[in-house]
Amino acid sequence: MERRFRKPYRIQKKRYWYKNKAMWFVIAALAFVVLFVYLLWFLPFLQVKEVEVVGDESISSERVVAITKEKISQNILGFKSSTILFVGKSAVSEALQDSFPSVESASVRKSFPSKIIVTISLRQEIISWCKLAEEDKVCVAVDRFGIAFKDASFSDLYITGPPELQDIVWGDRIIDPELLSKLLDLRTEAEPWSVLREDGVTIVEFAIISENWVHVVSSEGWAAYINPKENLDWQLTKLKLVLEREVPQEKRGELLYLDLRFGDQAFIKYQGE
Repeated sequence: MERRFRKPYRIQKKRYWYKNKAMWFVIAALAFVVLFVYLLWFLPFLQVKEVEVVGDESISSERVVAITKEKISQNILGFKSSTILFVGKSAVSEALQDSFPSVESASVRKSFPSKIIVTISLRQEIISWCKLAEEDKVCVAVDRFGIAFKDASFSDLYITGPPELQDIVWGDRIIDPELLSKLLDLRTEAEPWSVLREDGVTIVEFAIISENWVHVVSSEGWAAYINPKENLDWQLTKLKLVLEREVPQEKRGELLYLDLRFGDQAFIKYQGE
């Protein structure tokens, strides 16, 4: 007799979604992330409420504050945040320098929980760059980095040469800072020489002809031609020796230029020759 057997039937328990541990873990993780983002970006007591400006009063504090607030304000998922935690110091500094050419540096410091301190340092004029027209002299101030940053009065020491005045934009570098430093050092070294000091002779102009040709113009009208790409110490030595030994004091009024650019030679040119 044939016997038949039935397969055992197991009743499966119904699974409810709200009992899924993995799902709840994901939800909890997302909630934590959302809460964390909120705390970082939107927590009220971490929002910047005050911007303090320290420095020269010639710069408009109101504009500095406005530019700073604009740069630290961020749009997160359609909501604005000015949290102190993510203030971009370099972005604020660059924005202020772009807006104020006379600003050399702008340091940004956080004062928790909700204050920003902006310290402004202005450029200092060390020489003026001038355009000498027939009836007028137009000058701009140049700082130690060779940056033109404002109009200037005609002074007892100035630079002439390229670029043209109309091409200058505030904040542009119009002279290489290394060349500028060399020229100023040259003046500092040469003016105390007795051959110049005893007659009250000073250096009044650096006329830049090219990168390897500069006229150093004296208050007596004559010029020394130098090559700033070559050894300036040797060119200065030649200038001193020529003035002391080759150019009599009574003939300096007729002197046109001394060309010191070439090796061991110094070419002397008088007016009328």
